[in-house]
Amino acid sequence: MQKLLIIGGTRFIGQNLVAALLPLQEWDITLFNRGLTKPGLFPNVKRLRGDRYTEDIKILNQEHWDYIIDLSCYFPGSIDLISQHLKKKPKRYIYLSSISSYQVQGGTMQSEDLFLKPCTEDQKTDTSDYSYGNRMAECDRLLEKWPGDYIILRPSIVYGAQDYTDRFYYWLYQIKTRSEVLIPDDGQRVLALTYVQDLVQILIESLELKDHRKTYNVISHPSISIRQIVEEAGRQLGRSPDLISGPPDFLLAHQIDGKDLPLWIRGDYYTFSDAKMKADYQSTFSGLAENMTATLAYYDGLGWPAPICGMSVEKQDHLIGKLGKQDVE
Repeated sequence: MQKLLIIGGTRFIGQNLVAALLPLQEWDITLFNRGLTKPGLFPNVKRLRGDRYTEDIKILNQEHWDYIIDLSCYFPGSIDLISQHLKKKPKRYIYLSSISSYQVQGGTMQSEDLFLKPCTEDQKTDTSDYSYGNRMAECDRLLEKWPGDYIILRPSIVYGAQDYTDRFYYWLYQIKTRSEVLIPDDGQRVLALTYVQDLVQILIESLELKDHRKTYNVISHPSISIRQIVEEAGRQLGRSPDLISGPPDFLLAHQIDGKDLPLWIRGDYYTFSDAKMKADYQSTFSGLAENMTATLAYYDGLGWPAPICGMSVEKQDHLIGKLGKQDVE
């Protein structure tokens, strides 16, 4: 068995990945993380405990790893630390990045050939959301100098079982629980989404992919709208609430943004091509309907708790009321 180190592994993508790898019985898996998230998960998997952003990383040089899958690097300094403290370079370093690394140019179907965002010295250590894409881009640049084989995977917004952000779930919950649902811009603006099980397939295939082109967008739905999501959810849930469109100018006037209405991007530029991935990988992806069925079943099992993101019921009702008054006027 080949030795596989997974940095992370117990939260969202990592939990799905490890659960898919274990039945294969092909890998001697070790998880390296802080042990803060679900520490009792995967009790039979070996663990190294430490903070990757500190000297704890030195623990990695105790063994040689055939492959490394890095799921949790958000600051470029950690790439340097890992490179310095590995006993021997692995056969391949697989790094999970993000499409947030790109300088999006406008238009649709962005490719892997876009320029990456710049990253200042201050941004390298900044912990705010505003520098996230810049930091990820700098991590990518460092991996491109990795002295060995590497693959960088850039998913879009990821959804599915174990998603702790609730950005996709917010819309399923609205359809499940409300008679009127406020959607931005008639729900027609499009973006890219990645289903977690599709991403897991690509991560696993990346362990054995022979000829490759280093960097890939991993996209399940290159161009999908909120309206498509809520209509498919409604079809499967047997629910048809009224969809109340909030025009962008109205929403902006009331200081509503993508945190209040998750997945809302004011334009169609956040769409990404997966052409390279389709050319080099054998994995095939299911469509929205099948992914939705599995995702709804997951939330059925959780009992449909209120999402942690998005606007409150009271705020949504208030805005829908204002829109109704505008219609009357």
